[in-house]
Amino acid sequence: AQDPPHFFVDNWEKQAEAKPFLKNDYSVRRLPLRAWWVPDPLKGSLINFVRYYFLHEPYSPMGHTDLALYIRKDILPIWESLLQHEL
Repeated sequence: AQDPPHFFVDNWEKQAEAKPFLKNDYSVRRLPLRAWWVPDPLKGSLINFVRYYFLHEPYSPMGHTDLALYIRKDILPIWESLLQHEL
């Protein structure tokens, strides 16, 4: 019999679909993939622009996409110890 994968990546929003296949053998971690910001012209004002220019604070909501990283529980301690070390 083939061992299950050590880890795999899926869409964060589709965790419910993956759950029946996991058999409680995996731990999940949320990984940010990308984020974006589109200025909302209706919320644009001089003070908002100044805060964005100098402080880099967006004045409207940011969008983002996240991934779900599933790590097999038997290798989870190894994974976490690797994250503790600087590369």
